[in-house]
Amino acid sequence: CWWMPLSRIRVHAHIDNPSCGDFPGSRWSANIALFFTLWVAEILFRETFLPPMVSLWISLFVALVKVVFLSTTRSEFRRSKGITENCCCCENLVWDDVCSSFFCSCCVIAQMDRIEFNWEQRADNDYNGCSRAWSNPMPAGGDEGMSV
Repeated sequence: CWWMPLSRIRVHAHIDNPSCGDFPGSRWSANIALFFTLWVAEILFRETFLPPMVSLWISLFVALVKVVFLSTTRSEFRRSKGITENCCCCENLVWDDVCSSFFCSCCVIAQMDRIEFNWEQRADNDYNGCSRAWSNPMPAGGDEGMSV
C-alpha cells in the first residue's frame, strides 16, 4: 500500500504541489481520499469485467497520475530539504525523480519517509527509533518515557 505513507509524507512536509484547486494540497483527508481512490482504481481495473483495452487504458491513466504525484512530491521534497542529486547524466533535472518514481515507487516513498521522520542522532551516532518511522516522531525531550 503506497497511498498511506505518501499521504503522511505530503502532510508532514507541507507539500502542496501538485494541487488542483487546493486538492489534494497538504491536507491529510484530501491526500488519503485521492491516493486511496487511485489505489482502489488500480486494483479494480486490473481485475474487471471491462474489455481488456478499456481496462488497460484506465490502468495506464491511474499509473500515470500516481507517477506524476509521486515524482512531483519527491521533487518538492528534495527542494525543501536541500537534497541534490549526484546522478551522472541527469543532474538538477526532473528526470531522476520521474524515473525513480516510475521504476521503484516503493523505494522513493521509503526514502522520503526515512528522511522526513529521521529523529535526532544520539551521542553514539545511532539513529534512535529508525525502525519506528511509521509511528509518530519522537517527543522533543528525547527518548525518556519511550517504551520499546
